[in-house]
Amino acid sequence: MVKALDTTAGYATRWTYTSPRQAATVRLVAGGHVYVADGSGELVVLEEQTGKRVWSYRLSAEPHPMENVVAESDWRGWTVSGLGTAQGRVFAPAQDGFLIAFGDA
Repeated sequence: MVKALDTTAGYATRWTYTSPRQAATVRLVAGGHVYVADGSGELVVLEEQTGKRVWSYRLSAEPHPMENVVAESDWRGWTVSGLGTAQGRVFAPAQDGFLIAFGDA
């Protein structure tokens, strides 16, 4: 679960995101968005202020339903690297060694 806390209101929960696989970790916060690596193999992008889902993209195959998924690992058990941002684009590692860039053309 990813949780945004309101530090001006005694750390009250502002919003939460729960992965269907119960494994999710924040990889990047930039440009008003929170980029979450979901245990299902998706990159999920949320609005920073509301937690509303903006878009998502499948970076890797979804693990078998009985497979244990750790938020910091990918489907092979390797540690998931972070995301990067430059010149209005977000760069994300994907399955089979691919690097995917998201941004306006």
